[in-house]
Amino acid sequence: MKRRKLFGLAVGVSLGIAAAVWQSRATLRNLLPRPLPKGECTWYVAGRAAESGWSIHFDTNTDRHARAWWEKITNARKSQTPVVGAVVVLDAWLGNPYGHVGYVEKINPDGSFEITHANFAKGKEVGQRENVTIYRASCKLTADGVSLADGPALPLRGFLIK
Repeated sequence: MKRRKLFGLAVGVSLGIAAAVWQSRATLRNLLPRPLPKGECTWYVAGRAAESGWSIHFDTNTDRHARAWWEKITNARKSQTPVVGAVVVLDAWLGNPYGHVGYVEKINPDGSFEITHANFAKGKEVGQRENVTIYRASCKLTADGVSLADGPALPLRGFLIK
């Protein structure tokens, strides 16, 4: 009888520990940074921001699509005006439910601005990062959003600034 109680107690403790470890692992997965998918615009922009000294932080490890950066980044202020070093966040549009992000490299005297970005063939190819093509595009704010490389306006969420 004593053995049965001890065995039952050991199984109960083991299951309790296993449940606690499982819950801790789930919590840990949400807290630890998870890399953004290589080749995506988000991957490039996070890397470019890091080069300039800005380690972008998210409120969660999930749902980090480009359009969601507007809500998910915790260490940025929001603006509707581009500045060098800002991240431009574009909302979803027909054919692209994820949106797009780019890194503002330059503000031109006429108010247009230039971004570098990946995974959206707009602008001029300016190099590669880990075998991923990087583009530089001239952009203009319009009444309907942002025009990249003289293309149609895409919906603008805004600019995230360090």
